[in-house]
Amino acid sequence: MEKGVRTLELDFSVWGCVPPMYTFPHYLLKHLCDDHIPIQGPCACIGLKSLKVLNFNCVNVAGEVLEYFLSNCTVLEQLLVCESPSLIDLRVVGSSVALKYLLVQDCSNIKSIEIYDAKLISFIYKGEPESI
Repeated sequence: MEKGVRTLELDFSVWGCVPPMYTFPHYLLKHLCDDHIPIQGPCACIGLKSLKVLNFNCVNVAGEVLEYFLSNCTVLEQLLVCESPSLIDLRVVGSSVALKYLLVQDCSNIKSIEIYDAKLISFIYKGEPESI
């Protein structure tokens, strides 16, 4: 990832989203960045400082992990999360977040999405209206 990844897409929907689903290894983010230079930031140490697009499809990913990317990948503009049962709460907060496009689709356990002081151009939620 030293080349400066701009798009990271994890799509495990080839055979449908059937259990057991792939779980994003969030613990690796901290492990990979234990010795990072503070000026570079955590996403820079793993080659994600240029990340603009992040897609999770049929991947278990928690809100805390998504918030980590939003906080540390300063040029992240597009986030798509589809069919992630681990996503319960998501916060997109702060004017420093560069996110412009957010799609949350068919995340069966989602309870809340908080968007505050963000620069979003487009927010799409597709799922059960009573769950959020």
